[in-house]
Amino acid sequence: MFELMPFGRRDRDLFDEFDRFEREMTNGRHFGAFRTDILEKDNGYVLRAELPGFNKEDIAVDIADGRLTIRAEHKDAKEPDGKYLHRETFYGKYMRTFDLDGIDEANVTASYRDGILELVLPKCVEQTPPARSIEIK
Repeated sequence: MFELMPFGRRDRDLFDEFDRFEREMTNGRHFGAFRTDILEKDNGYVLRAELPGFNKEDIAVDIADGRLTIRAEHKDAKEPDGKYLHRETFYGKYMRTFDLDGIDEANVTASYRDGILELVLPKCVEQTPPARSIEIK
């Protein structure tokens, strides 16, 4: 039985206490961060977020008030017939928010494949007012 757990049974350490405290304070829910890369291109940016193990339906991307918010949630699976001896799988919520200054919000696109959410964020095209002559009175 104990050989199923990595490195055998460990005594509780300080990090276990912090994890336990966080679970108690958030009722088991976790609003953590996920890793992202942002690549600048000539006409915009590409944001890639690592969200492995999620279904596309578990991910929400919202734009409001000049901010882009990515949310993803793993719902806790039903308890199996047995009792866990060791569990490392995580169920909870992830959320990140990004500022969209200089981004054309109306043309943001998203795709999700192989655990990577990719957002294409086009830069705003600056509108220069047309040249005109002003009549002198």
